[in-house]
Formats: sequence, structure tokens, C-alpha cells
Amino acid sequence: MSPLRVLYQYNFPDVKHILEQKMKHQRFPAIREGSSSRRGEAGARAPKGVRLGRTAIRATLVPMPFMPIHDDNERTRIDTPFVTWGAILVCIVAFIWQSSLPEAMEYRRLLALGFVPGRLLGDLQLRPDLAILPASFSLVTTQFLHGDFAHLLGNMAFLYIFGDNVEDAMGHLRFALFFLLCGVLAALAHGVTDPASAVPLIGASGAISGILGAYLVLSPRARILVLFFVVPLRLPAWLLVAGWFTVQFFFGLSTFGEDAKVAYWAHIGGFAAGIALLPFFRASWPHPDEAG
Repeated sequence: MSPLRVLYQYNFPDVKHILEQKMKHQRFPAIREGSSSRRGEAGARAPKGVRLGRTAIRATLVPMPFMPIHDDNERTRIDTPFVTWGAILVCIVAFIWQSSLPEAMEYRRLLALGFVPGRLLGDLQLRPDLAILPASFSLVTTQFLHGDFAHLLGNMAFLYIFGDNVEDAMGHLRFALFFLLCGVLAALAHGVTDPASAVPLIGASGAISGILGAYLVLSPRARILVLFFVVPLRLPAWLLVAGWFTVQFFFGLSTFGEDAKVAYWAHIGGFAAGIALLPFFRASWPHPDEAG
């Protein structure tokens, strides 16, 4: 039996056959906030209004050859970024748990805990024993799941470098709420581009995109040490973040409505949410740009 044959319950009599044919030759790679796997090879068409194109979608912040490794932007208000480090820890623990599961079981858990647009915005329903939480809860749980080690490493590098300064500007509790809300809005931004999709979305990069937006406003001139392939470079934050966003926006437009391998609209939505929400979450104390 195909692993996805009875995972979904549609209001269409032939959907089980479609799922069986679609998944016959397909593996089940993990889903990331920002990317997706290949189309099925069986050629079967889904019923009108149901998208079955990808197996999973990833959200990863490193589609460019840049990896941030340090910033020259010291914290001024908090000693320890508990929320940033805590989020990293939760993501690592969740990834270890995912890795301990058999592949088919892992995909079932990702369907239940990842954000599937069709569950929340369409008529898609999981089989009752697989629906661990209500669909709306997946807007939060999806933020702590990752598809593989490279996906986790890229997202955690961005969170580690940029998260502490935004937490410094907001305080712990406000930053925790800001992080989660950016992630929720990022997932919804992805969902509205394909509301009938049956493909789960996972990854922290929607929330981290919100952090990048806030960081750009707070410290545009801070210097960021990045690896360009293997060459270390120091770039101003505004240039690095603007370049990253330009890539997201270009590919978001060029792949709109298609089976893109990265959830670009989750990044775009998260980034916009971070900028828009910053005035409401920023603490009242002055936080001058620490750039040197």
C-alpha cells in the first residue's frame, strides 16, 4: 500500500486512486519552508481544486552562496538571548526526533505537524488518527521542523546571527511573540498562493525572515561576516539583506503558482511582517544602530 494512500480524506471518490498512482514511484523527502520535491511521475490529474504536485516544501534561507558567521553588532540591553537560543534548541531537538523516525512515519508526522494549506484554507482533511492537532496549530508547529541537516544548519545560522540583536531590541517575551507571529504570517502568505495544496510546509525561515526585516530596520549599517562559498567577506547588513530579499522576490514572482523548490512567498511574507510588526514589539528604550 502506498504510504499516502489513506492519509488524506477528500470529498472526491477517486482521490485514493490518484494518490496511489502518484506515490507509486515517489519517495517522501522531508518538507521545508521554502522548497519542494519533484512532481509525481504517474501523470494522474487531481480533481479540480486539489493540488497534489509536490511531496513537500522547505523554507530555507540559503538559496544564495552566502552563509553568515558573525556580526559586529553587540547586544546592549540583555546579557543572554534566551529566546533565540531556546528556539535553536527546540529546532535541534525536533530534528533529532524526526531523524529517529522511519521515513514513512516521519512523513505522516510532517503531514500532521507541518502546515498543509489545503487543511486550513481548503477542504482537505487528514485521517482522524493522523490529525494529532487542529490544522490551525500547524501554523506554529511547522516552524520547528526541518527536512535535513543542511536545511537546519542554514536556518539556525541566520537565527543565531540575527536573532539576538532583535531580541535585544524587544526583550524576551515580546521577541518570542514576534518570532511566532512572523512565522504564522509567513505560512499564511505561502498558503494563499496555493490554498488547495496538499503539500506540507516546514521550516523556521518564515519566522527568521521576519527577524531579517526587523534587523534591517534596527541595524542597517552593521557589518556581517559571511562566507561567499569559501571566501570571507564583511558586508553591511542592508546590502546582504536587500540582496537576499531581491532573490526571494524575483523567484517568488517567476515561480508563482508553480511547483517551486523553495517557499519564496513564506520568506517574502515573513520579511514584510517583520518590518510591519517591529514598531509594535520594539521596547521603549532607545536602541541606536551599533554599526561601526
